[in-house]
Amino acid sequence: VELSPRAGNYWNTLGVAQYRAGQWKDAVTALEKASTLRSGGDAHDWFFLAMSQHRLGDREKTKEWMDRAVRWVEAQKTLSTQQATKLKRFR
Repeated sequence: VELSPRAGNYWNTLGVAQYRAGQWKDAVTALEKASTLRSGGDAHDWFFLAMSQHRLGDREKTKEWMDRAVRWVEAQKTLSTQQATKLKRFR
């Protein structure tokens, strides 16, 4: 992200890494930035935002992000089997 600060996918990767490292506030910041840069984002951002908010104890935001991610996945008709499996695992 330092070299390509406008690359939303890089911000997503950073946010996921921060989530997995237990840096939940930083993960929220990075994942929100990823969503912004990626025209509002998608479930790849939102599931991890939900998990980060859950770790931070914010039930309202957890539910908001989770519901948004689930609706997005259910609306997709062109996900590959690999993509669908990955998102199901995040869910």
